[in-house]
Amino acid sequence: MPLSEKIGAPNVRAWVRRFAPAQRYHSATGDDADEAELVSIPSQQSMSLNSQIAKIKTSTKNDPTGSAPFLEEVTTGSERNNSGKRPAWIKGVYICAYATAGLLLLNTILISVAGGLASKNSGSGGSTNSKVVYNGSCAITGRWNTALHFIINVLSTGILAASNYCMQTLVAPTRDEIDLCHAKRRWLDIGGSSFRNLFAIPFDRLGLWLILILTATPFHLLYNSVIFESLSYNDYWTFVGPSDFDAQHIRNLTTPGLEKCFGTQESGIYFGGLNDKGDGQTIDWDHIVQIVSEEKSEAISTQQCVDYREATGQGYNFQSKYKGLILLSSDLSIKDGGDDSILWNRGQDLEQSIIASTFANTDVSNTSSQECAVSPYYRMLPLSGCLAFEGKTNCQLLFNPTIGVVISLATLVKVVAMFFAAKIQRSRAPPLLTIGDAVASFLQRPDDTTKGICWASFRRIKKDWRRHPALSDQPPTRVYGHLSPRKQWRKASSPFFWLATSLIFSIGIGGAAVFAPGLTLNMFGGLWNSDNNVKNFGMYVSSNYSELKGVVVANSVQLVVTVAYYFFNRVLTSMLASAEYSSYGADRKALRVTWPVKDSKQRSTYWLSIPYKYGIPILLLFTTIHWLVSQGYYYVLMIPYGADDQPLYEKKISSLGVSSLPIFLAAVIGFIAGMLLLSLAFRRLKSLIPLAGTCSAAISAACHPPEDVCTDTAAHGELIWGETSLPTDCIDDDSDGCEVRGHCSFTPLDARQPSLEKLYA
Repeated sequence: MPLSEKIGAPNVRAWVRRFAPAQRYHSATGDDADEAELVSIPSQQSMSLNSQIAKIKTSTKNDPTGSAPFLEEVTTGSERNNSGKRPAWIKGVYICAYATAGLLLLNTILISVAGGLASKNSGSGGSTNSKVVYNGSCAITGRWNTALHFIINVLSTGILAASNYCMQTLVAPTRDEIDLCHAKRRWLDIGGSSFRNLFAIPFDRLGLWLILILTATPFHLLYNSVIFESLSYNDYWTFVGPSDFDAQHIRNLTTPGLEKCFGTQESGIYFGGLNDKGDGQTIDWDHIVQIVSEEKSEAISTQQCVDYREATGQGYNFQSKYKGLILLSSDLSIKDGGDDSILWNRGQDLEQSIIASTFANTDVSNTSSQECAVSPYYRMLPLSGCLAFEGKTNCQLLFNPTIGVVISLATLVKVVAMFFAAKIQRSRAPPLLTIGDAVASFLQRPDDTTKGICWASFRRIKKDWRRHPALSDQPPTRVYGHLSPRKQWRKASSPFFWLATSLIFSIGIGGAAVFAPGLTLNMFGGLWNSDNNVKNFGMYVSSNYSELKGVVVANSVQLVVTVAYYFFNRVLTSMLASAEYSSYGADRKALRVTWPVKDSKQRSTYWLSIPYKYGIPILLLFTTIHWLVSQGYYYVLMIPYGADDQPLYEKKISSLGVSSLPIFLAAVIGFIAGMLLLSLAFRRLKSLIPLAGTCSAAISAACHPPEDVCTDTAAHGELIWGETSLPTDCIDDDSDGCEVRGHCSFTPLDARQPSLEKLYA
């Protein structure tokens, strides 16, 4: 007799069970069976599927929780809340909401401190939308930038993790929603994030889910640029001089030609390149004399000089710490005089040769014929070293208040949505968040739509239910089939998710590998230098971007990392959930549920579906990847300094910075994570229990215990899955007697190990 009839309670599903006529199948072979022979047995009464569903819908219309048909059934303490107290499972949502509120407070404090520091510094540091928090040493700026971005990524990961938990509770189905879907031959996902479930939940929960996912966008596209640094470089000047060049004799080299033509616009000679308007920075000979005679210089070798010039190009590079270079040649001498020994550098030929010309094309002593044009005649000279003059290396830490406000508002909306989610969900039945929750529910209230197919895996359920999307007036009640051999973990996730995960990781790792050839062991060794950080190595700047465009484009890579984490987490969750599910076929143990029933043996040791020993390392790995990506691909503002050590804001470079080393390290960590996933994929499940994955119907099929089991408390103790008893009837297969057939299920009683040779239903 159905449970509802025992307690005298109205129950729609009881009517479905009583009036739906039985059908029987046999000769289905596990996951490999495509067709089964149908044997019909007439029933006394019948009720069409449409009328069953209509009755369920009519009942649920008058009940906002969608559970009216089942409210009178016997439930455990965790499934009812007659006292008006907060349901136990809601605690997880409240914990996430309070944690996010705490992170919002911490984020607000950081933004307030940054705003306060910015108010003490005048000017915008060349930025159109940001304020200067710190102005000074590039080493200090780099260390603060690295540390703050690490904190930002930790905060971002924490907020998004809490948001994901709440999103999972919103899409997690209740038992009533599962029953309604099963009646339509549709299954739902249990134990993970699911887009399938979005079509089975009410609009209020769907709306909150959409709010939580949309408010995650600013964290991906903006948060890492709320703090950024401006780098300085020197718009350095250069000319050719004699190898016996001496600062004490610089004034003796002065000539009318140098005074008139050195660095003039008329000569076409520009020091430090051109700005956006096409104007060049000029420096006259008197200024050169002052710098050379008064400022400290550094003699560098020929190779150092060549390497430096190759690295800096035309001067638009953060590595240009020198504001001036005098290229020394052994073919020149001070004795030659200023006009013949101080030459214009026309270019570099080969590695250690320079091309030079005189500054004056004609005799400048005759003012009427003075012509400060570049001489068409040039000389090829050997390079014997350089005399370098160090420029100003000043960096700034900038704060974007607009991004800070947007992030705070997005976090505030998340907090409100989380508390509202907790509030509206108090009135509904507890969701099935884990596989253990589902097993407990199906043991307490077995689902007749999956009765008699205890061998069915999620792949077979999907195949059959898609082929027959609606039940006939005579739904099948028993199918005999063989169990399948033990599967590998990789079978727990669909080929689509494996393909998507592999594709994203391959693109990310392959793209990062492009930077590997430019890396050297010296770069890795330089990380131990306290004046360096990971961003300083292998850096170059791409084309110009506006500040807003640069911020969005740079942080779009963070979105790719998040998508990679989603697919990775989905595959890992499916495998771990299936491994845990399969373990019940090997060892007797208590169910792991979201919130255990009081005084039961149920346990709750995981954060949803991933054990801590996997979840914490994976979270740390991807947090590190996010941080490394923020250091490897970022918006950068580069401010040039002139020969007078003053910033040239009109020649600033607003662009994207790319650093090879952090991107390479992110790829290495991503490769390690991928190898971890593959190493788990080829492990074998512990038992013959059909692979259910996250499919509600497959889990339900394995939860039809023997009739002598007390369903009210069956899930409170230790359980095992195995062969429990023979079916209540058998099929005459035209042989003497009936073929021996069995049944497998979760049970608190004794169970035998099933056989691959035996038929089960």
